Amino acid sequence: MALGRFPNHVLTFASALSLLAVFGVGSASVLAQQVNPEGSTPKQAAGVPSSPPAAVEQMDQARELFMRGIELADQEQWLRALESFEASSALVPRVSTQFNIANALIHLARFKSAVDLLERIKSENTQDLPAIEQANALIQEASANLATVAIDIHPPQAAATAFIDGVVIEPGDAGQLHETVDPGSHLIRVDATGYQGFSRGITAHIGQYIVLPINLHPDLNYLREQREKEQQENRTSLMRNPWFWTVAGVLVAGVVITVVATSSDDGGSYGGDTGTVLTGLRSNPLVRF
Repeated sequence: MALGRFPNHVLTFASALSLLAVFGVGSASVLAQQVNPEGSTPKQAAGVPSSPPAAVEQMDQARELFMRGIELADQEQWLRALESFEASSALVPRVSTQFNIANALIHLARFKSAVDLLERIKSENTQDLPAIEQANALIQEASANLATVAIDIHPPQAAATAFIDGVVIEPGDAGQLHETVDPGSHLIRVDATGYQGFSRGITAHIGQYIVLPINLHPDLNYLREQREKEQQENRTSLMRNPWFWTVAGVLVAGVVITVVATSSDDGGSYGGDTGTVLTGLRSNPLVRF
């Protein structure tokens, strides 16, 4: 990557060393216990229990990884340096190691990740004024290299969810969808129930402000399926309604009585269908003595 975009204190290996000097990571007295001439540590001489061997070994591993990261940074191998610093921080978290991680991220043009890490350093070290000052300086430099994407979705009533590179964009206070991104290629995706999906690739440049209008189109297949589903639910609901069966029973009884009455209107001898008479008898049972 081109280095001219950053001030020297961010870009040079001397910046990493200055961080070490400020926060004391390079000091052997911090990462290893000193031994007095009698062969005991200061803590042991004062009657304070020393650290367990496992903790000392972990500290030594963290220091070795840290120094390896410094060597790799000196060789401009920033990806490998980042891996070493992250491995060191996983063993023994230290503010200075986190600063070197942020420094490596900036050299790798991963400005957004660097800003997120620096903001976390500030929130976790509210009483460390030098750390906050250094973090603010690096945040300002890294942020100047970010691009901003603003997404404008229509229709506005669509309950849409927008993604950049698979990460959800959280709406702002007024519902705006704004997100900062690193320079380079990114994939924008929008999902909304009842609408066709949208996806589009963009290329962002340093300091660019991109407004992306997105017009969503109704998903006709989804709307048809929803309509059929509603109709089926309405039919099912009607069949389960007891009033439906009450009304249906009244209508059926009325039809049976009408058939019997019509069959006996002539007053003569029976000449009709036996089934009709039997149906009438079932509807009007005989009076027994």
